[in-house]
Amino acid sequence: MYEEYPTEATIESGDFSYAVVVVGEVPYVEGLLGDRTDLSIPFDGSTLITRVASKIPTLVIVISGRPLLIEPQVLEKIDDALVDAGLPGTEGMGIADCHFGDHDFVGTLPVTWLRSMDQLPINARDADYDPLFPVG
Repeated sequence: MYEEYPTEATIESGDFSYAVVVVGEVPYVEGLLGDRTDLSIPFDGSTLITRVASKIPTLVIVISGRPLLIEPQVLEKIDDALVDAGLPGTEGMGIADCHFGDHDFVGTLPVTWLRSMDQLPINARDADYDPLFPVG
């Protein structure tokens, strides 16, 4: 079943073994349209994750060209799976292939995933380096 913005009635129906929630950014270029001072998940993605994952085991797929902020209370709800898909372009089927078991998930995180905007700039060599997910 696909529902772009699931209603409470859908979520409450309890007819699901699991859910897949895809959140993230639209494609962008650096500069006027791509630079952001707030790295929260756009389009109220954190609320969507929380609403669904509170009721249904959930795989969250984040599509973005940079680490987005995942608040601790949202991360607590994602106890099943979290995938950083980058900006897959025309290769979105690769994510589906891994999800359905045709291929294993492999790879390393190419950047540090920060905990909060206060950590910027973040560098793996800093004495107070404490990321949400470390580079690699």
